[in-house]
Amino acid sequence: MQNCQDTFSATFTSYNELFGYQQQVSSRSQWSHCAVNQLHVEPLNHNSSCYPALKEFAPGVSSEAVEDSFNNLGLAIRFDQKLYPVRETAYRLKEESQAETLTPEAVAVIMGKEKVNKKETLKIPIQCVRKFFPASYTTAQIEEEIVKLCETRYRTVITLQQ
Repeated sequence: MQNCQDTFSATFTSYNELFGYQQQVSSRSQWSHCAVNQLHVEPLNHNSSCYPALKEFAPGVSSEAVEDSFNNLGLAIRFDQKLYPVRETAYRLKEESQAETLTPEAVAVIMGKEKVNKKETLKIPIQCVRKFFPASYTTAQIEEEIVKLCETRYRTVITLQQ
């Protein structure tokens, strides 16, 4: 059995291509079947006996997958004496499927959602910087100018340090 990795990414040009890929992956996957009452959902948080140690997780479960589950959904499933992190995307897809509302559009929304811990942002209230830009500038133009100013300042500092 191969180890599971969570560094994969792919871009699909259509929903049919996405669903075809999922069918292909599904046909090559190894699945364990069990009664639902054999699955035990456990919290994955600072009080969990299994966190941060990975020894209770199934072979091949990456520390990144555990960390992602810890930071987002905070759940793991225990099956056959091993833990598996529950990823938020899988959980949302399952919810939509059970509600019979899983459409290509719903998949696109779920898959397109940025994970909280995957994107750092800096928020500056617009009123703090609006006075420095022409009134006709949009917030996107202001953001672009701020980035340019930061880049220019960075290059200046680097040049002065040399």
